[in-house]
Amino acid sequence: LRDRLSGLLIGVTDREAPGGVRMIDPELQKRVVAATKAFPDAQTYQAGYSVGLDRMVVYTEGAADSGTYWLVDIDKKSARPIGSARPMIKAEDLGEVRTVHYQAGDGLALDGVLTLPPKSAGKGLALVVLLEGGPSRVRNSPNLNMLAQTFASRGYAVLQPNYRGMLGYGEAFRKAAEGEVELTVEQQQAAG
Repeated sequence: LRDRLSGLLIGVTDREAPGGVRMIDPELQKRVVAATKAFPDAQTYQAGYSVGLDRMVVYTEGAADSGTYWLVDIDKKSARPIGSARPMIKAEDLGEVRTVHYQAGDGLALDGVLTLPPKSAGKGLALVVLLEGGPSRVRNSPNLNMLAQTFASRGYAVLQPNYRGMLGYGEAFRKAAEGEVELTVEQQQAAG
């Protein structure tokens, strides 16, 4: 991220940080954090900002938000919606998203993100397991995933497991994938 007037570096993007950015100046970082406090249940990303970050355009998405742009005014402590990324998708069209916990066969504690069909009790559903990325991928978190929501809208429960090796759980969890190999198509077919 660069200052609008000087062009100097003021921060970097970071999906794991509040607002999706890390500012070099601690005072600017406080403004970013303040802007995200209005959206505790959503993923937030900086979409634009004024000099000094007095005002920001913040993009949110989450389990009940298909994507909204907000104008956040730090001094006025206000946030007002200014646009929708997916205006045809309403909150009631989205399925419930939550984190689930389970154990691997070897006892390793794992979790994942479960998306249920809209208005579903979550019982007796066929399950789609959505494996995205590979080892050294940032973990799944309970936010909006349009592919998962698409399957859920068709009546499926969707699990996005956080498998060993994913980032965000510490070094021991990452190393738990060492020595594991992906099977070739022939090995998968031989294994059944």
